[in-house]
Amino acid sequence: EDPYEYIGDADIVFVFSTCWTKDMMTSLAKCIGRQCKPGTIAITTEFLMPLSGVIEAVEDDPDIPHGEYKMVLEEKLDGYCGVTGGVSTAYIHRVVRSLYDEGMAGPRQKPQESKAESAWKIIQAYESNQLTDTEKFVRNAKNSLAFYSFDYIEE
Repeated sequence: EDPYEYIGDADIVFVFSTCWTKDMMTSLAKCIGRQCKPGTIAITTEFLMPLSGVIEAVEDDPDIPHGEYKMVLEEKLDGYCGVTGGVSTAYIHRVVRSLYDEGMAGPRQKPQESKAESAWKIIQAYESNQLTDTEKFVRNAKNSLAFYSFDYIEE
């Protein structure tokens, strides 16, 4: 459901979703509803995606579209699937209403918060006892320093 992972230029989306959870199917539907243009075909296996829903605004990025999407089920097909070793069901969905905007189409860059904003969030989490695994935090900080080098922390 990451709005920065772009699939909006797809005319047909196929997902072998036999082992997916309901939450994963909902995330897929929201991704398609946010990014794909009306008329896009989405095919899933075994599970029907939610045909409508509301996509919430992205915190700290008001330019990402949010609102309602709608799909219709065009067809349900049953057939043998060698992978599952039995009968499998394919659901063919069509996007009727989406948040696709021709002027805003294309991959988007995730806004990067400043180092001062990141530090402030860490302090707030620590003071509110939300930062409870300090060993993990320090390990991640050391890994980030090693990966990004010390230039990363200089402003």
